[in-house]
Amino acid sequence: MYVAMSRVSGMLAKAKAVYESRLKIENFDRAQLLKGYGTVLMYLMMFEEASKTYNNLIFDVDFVNAHSLFMAGASAIASGNSSDAISFFELSKLYDPANMESVYALGLLYQEAANLNQATSHFQRIKGLFDSEFFHIIFQIRSSGKYKPDSSDIVRLLPARQSPLP
Repeated sequence: MYVAMSRVSGMLAKAKAVYESRLKIENFDRAQLLKGYGTVLMYLMMFEEASKTYNNLIFDVDFVNAHSLFMAGASAIASGNSSDAISFFELSKLYDPANMESVYALGLLYQEAANLNQATSHFQRIKGLFDSEFFHIIFQIRSSGKYKPDSSDIVRLLPARQSPLP
């Protein structure tokens, strides 16, 4: 909620500073702080730092779930690291096989990498009509070749998630 309010009110820079100061002193519930901080960094288009934050959350704090892996994958895409994105989305899919956003992102990433067998395998897992809330536009732009996509496309499509008030 804190991140959502900060975004709507134009106070993301302040939220970033609050998270940074809390992360310096907080030892008890760092996972919640890192989740919020990573989301703020994504909205601020600080993708490399967001990617490092999600890596810290997953590998150092050992907070591993489908959502944190998904956001790590999204930040990896925004940072231009498709191979890391594939790894995170594959893990996210293991934690939540019903998350079609991860399956769809994997299909698109494998298609982009010309691994058509893997792409087809992932697209076939999607039953019925599926309209991605997150990746559809980004990959459409990337594959059109008309212009180099701006990483802000990812920020525009970030899912509305609740983040704790620091």
